[in-house]
Amino acid sequence: MALAAVFALTASIGVNANGQANGSEQRIATTGSEWSFAGRPQRFDPNDEQFLRDIHDAGIAAPDEQAIAVGHRVVDSNYSLVQEFGVYPYHVPAFVQAAMNAYRPNEGPPGSVADEQFLRDIHDAGIVAPDGQAIAVGHRVVDSDYSLVQEFGVYSYHVPAFVQAAMNAFRL
Repeated sequence: MALAAVFALTASIGVNANGQANGSEQRIATTGSEWSFAGRPQRFDPNDEQFLRDIHDAGIAAPDEQAIAVGHRVVDSNYSLVQEFGVYPYHVPAFVQAAMNAYRPNEGPPGSVADEQFLRDIHDAGIVAPDGQAIAVGHRVVDSDYSLVQEFGVYSYHVPAFVQAAMNAFRL
């Protein structure tokens, strides 16, 4: 009686750029002495992979799909808010970074010192806007980021890293 080959699925052994298992290949064992490899579709696009590497490098542990969804929401809300204010698309990352630097809760400088820092940073990036309006939008950007990401469950001290990772990976 001839024996049919029996396949057993074993652990994923693909390796990503960081030397970590990425699950893109599977080792298939046969009844013979040979191993063969079967490709499996990549789980995320390259931007998602970069985002996940960045948040994991910052020590943020979160379910991948949920983190990606929140990352996209953070960037989408920033771009919408800042572009409604009238900043050119290529200035949005600089505007958001300036707001995060100046208005980070419990970490940024107080009151007018934070406003001065924010205005210096956006002016250095070439953003020209009415100061009072820019400050108000800067606060809204940071408030929405911190609220959104903290609702997701990231610790306060991880929020800047999460937002920066989202901006790096998903900027328009």
